[in-house]
Amino acid sequence: MKKAFTLLEVTISITILTIMMLFLYKVLDQTKISNNKLTNKQNELLVENRLNKIFTEDILESIGKVTITQDKNENSIVTFKTKNTYHNPFFKYVIYLVGQNNTLFRIESNISFEKLKESNFDNDNLFFVDELKKELDLFKAYSDKDEVMLIINKNFFKISL
Repeated sequence: MKKAFTLLEVTISITILTIMMLFLYKVLDQTKISNNKLTNKQNELLVENRLNKIFTEDILESIGKVTITQDKNENSIVTFKTKNTYHNPFFKYVIYLVGQNNTLFRIESNISFEKLKESNFDNDNLFFVDELKKELDLFKAYSDKDEVMLIINKNFFKISL
């Protein structure tokens, strides 16, 4: 009785093992791609939730009227006075605008936007700037007496007052 494998049996087993390893590698590679996509989507959702939270807190605690104007690129500039502050409790004026490189900024100031423009943003103690979202395609805002609607890229935020 033989106690060794034939050359044909060894070749077949190596071929089957190679095919299984190729399938396993492909599955592992696809898992890495899926994990990267999932991580990117999760980060996008975290940014969106953070933006929604900031907008909601700012606008719900706004004092007076929310003013919306347009810049030269047809993005909205949203200005208002609010009780919700992140940096300094005496900085009541908040401005949302799109700056260079299509980045959405939140500016918190102790003076109104008109006075801040007149000062040419020359005093760092007058305001704080937060970068909210990079690579922005669209920032539009609409307001009526009962709600404020914001569109950021393809996302829609509706805040009832």
